Formats: sequence, structure tokens, C-alpha cells
Amino acid sequence: MTHHPLTPEDCTAMRRLARPAVIIGAAILVFLTIHQLVALEMALAAATGV
Repeated sequence: MTHHPLTPEDCTAMRRLARPAVIIGAAILVFLTIHQLVALEMALAAATGV
């Protein structure tokens, strides 16, 4: 049986950091998506002369 290279303390620390990292990453992704949709809408409005 091969042993895991990380200690239980390492796993606990990574688990503690994973959730906030995912939440922050998701928030950044939502912000960038909305920003790009607004930019696309502005470009389409400019192209149609509105």
C-alpha cells in the first residue's frame, strides 16, 4: 500500500482554503461574464447606430 505524500494537517489546511478560493473564483467569473456581456451589448448597439 502506498502512502499519501500529504500529512493530515496538509489536507485539513487545503480543505480550509479550498472553499473560499472556489467562492472567490466563482465571483470573479460572474463579474467577468457580466462585464463581457455589457461590452457585447454596447458593441452591438454601436454597430446598429442606436
